[in-house]
Amino acid sequence: MIPDLFPLHATGVSTGPVRAAGEAFLASLTETQRQTALFPVDDDAWRLWSNVDGYQRQGMSLREMSDDQREAAFALMAASLRAEGFPTSRTIMLPNHTQGELQRCAKKL
Repeated sequence: MIPDLFPLHATGVSTGPVRAAGEAFLASLTETQRQTALFPVDDDAWRLWSNVDGYQRQGMSLREMSDDQREAAFALMAASLRAEGFPTSRTIMLPNHTQGELQRCAKKL
């Protein structure tokens, strides 16, 4: 661990909405899903994730979630990112959505 690698300072922005969205997302998951979705902060799983289909992915896919769970996940993203970040993230997901449509994938992101 490198002390003070990322200095903490007050921003004046409340983290309350992020916490509420995170709690709502976690409350939407079953116990099995929670165990799949959560990792300790120092877990190697954070470094093993890949968006390439050939690799075993860590965590829980949006495809594995119900519509309500997916909406809670998107609400968490929206609360966590700055105003431009959430629309940008959703736009980045569009090629995956289009590929799913072309392959007639049952679950849409």
